[in-house]
Amino acid sequence: MNHLQIVALGLGGLGLAGGAWALRSPEVAQRFYRELPRNEKLGRVLMAVNVAWSLYLFHLMRLGGWEWIKPIVYAASPLIYWLIISQANHYLGARSVALFLILAAKPIVNICFLRDESSRLVITTLAYLWVALGICFVAAPHWMRDLIAFFQSRPDRWAWGCRMKMAGGAALIALAFLAY
Repeated sequence: MNHLQIVALGLGGLGLAGGAWALRSPEVAQRFYRELPRNEKLGRVLMAVNVAWSLYLFHLMRLGGWEWIKPIVYAASPLIYWLIISQANHYLGARSVALFLILAAKPIVNICFLRDESSRLVITTLAYLWVALGICFVAAPHWMRDLIAFFQSRPDRWAWGCRMKMAGGAALIALAFLAY
């Protein structure tokens, strides 16, 4: 099993399971999503993951004549984290999810980069969509709240969204077995 199959199976499984959960338990799922943009507890945990992941990626960078700045950034990272969670905590959940989407796109694009199958573009497009949504939700986190409210405004719209998520997950699983 290659890396692209693993990614497709993982993303497909998450989509299928997440859509099924939201369809089966709409009250619980809607409450979770409604609270997500302003959820400080989840935002703090996810922001810690984001800072650690960013530091790892920063460590891998070759900065040439700027290598001297790495120890400063490493030392300042707890302060940066504290400033984010204490001073920029408005919509911390939305911003944390947005940064996670941006960071998660990088390894997925790297895995797809050297593949020959044209079907790899499905996952690559999904990753770039995450980046675009991440940028929008960092800049305007209330858009996440509004998007969630749009899907929760009518029960048939919620069910349609859940079914589309499940269909997307099933399509990724099918791609994993048939195309990769």
